[in-house]
Amino acid sequence: MPRPLKSLTFEEQYSHSENVTLELLEVNTSSLEYLRLKLRGCYKQILVCDYPNINKACLDIYHKPRHVAWVPKLLRALCKTKFLWLQVSTIQCLIRAPVLDLPDFCNLIQLQLDFYSFKSRLLIDLLHNCPKLQALKINISEFVLDYWYGSYSYLNSHKRNDWTQPLSVPNCIVSDLSTVEYRGYRNTPEEHEFTAYILQKGLVLKTMRIHAKYCDLPLKGEVFKALSKIQRGSSMCRVEPSSPQHNVLCSFSTYNQSVPVSPNYNLSSVLNIKKPQSSQTTPSPVTSNNTINNLYNK
Repeated sequence: MPRPLKSLTFEEQYSHSENVTLELLEVNTSSLEYLRLKLRGCYKQILVCDYPNINKACLDIYHKPRHVAWVPKLLRALCKTKFLWLQVSTIQCLIRAPVLDLPDFCNLIQLQLDFYSFKSRLLIDLLHNCPKLQALKINISEFVLDYWYGSYSYLNSHKRNDWTQPLSVPNCIVSDLSTVEYRGYRNTPEEHEFTAYILQKGLVLKTMRIHAKYCDLPLKGEVFKALSKIQRGSSMCRVEPSSPQHNVLCSFSTYNQSVPVSPNYNLSSVLNIKKPQSSQTTPSPVTSNNTINNLYNK
């Protein structure tokens, strides 16, 4: 009897310029504990099942209109995972969904989100559905390559504030969220309001580290001054000035014990995602295996 498949890596090698349309993607393997999808073709539909043993998932799904319709369905199938990494294109699928029905991630303890530009409303919606979340990492990309329109555009949102005060505080912020790392911080009004909200409402927050997109000393001083004035909900958390290394704007950590967030911290290390080995042969569009390998760090 064959052993059940526990780890699946499905990575397509199509380029963005190739217009590949496929009828169906079927991931009907209920024994999965690890799943990584990197999709560049256009799939009309997806067939999934329940994954009761899923532990780690990383989704990099090209944001085509057909994918917008079924990405939430895939998330519902993966709702029992403990570690989840949603990369930029997957986030775009969620943002563009006309109606977003997110599942409850009842076991999720670590979440990494890669945004083209920060979207606090989507993030708060996700946090409402992650009652046990302990660690959150946010990555912001400053430039967008929008293949739907075939152009590069710079996301200049410094004067726009799309922050809306939540009607209720997500449970994880009050009871479980202890570590937050924010990379690519540009000090927009929306970013500031979200950061202040986490500091004020995070009753068990131990560590929060904010990284600038570029090393900007005036910006560092401005951010440090503004955030140090915010009243913090956690008695364990204090603001600390940071060195110019690694573009860290400021850091919040515990008084009594060090809970560091490494400058090289990446959820991919938790997911055991590694850089692929170079090869002289052309890789196959699809790779599946029972060990976690041939993956890459962000």
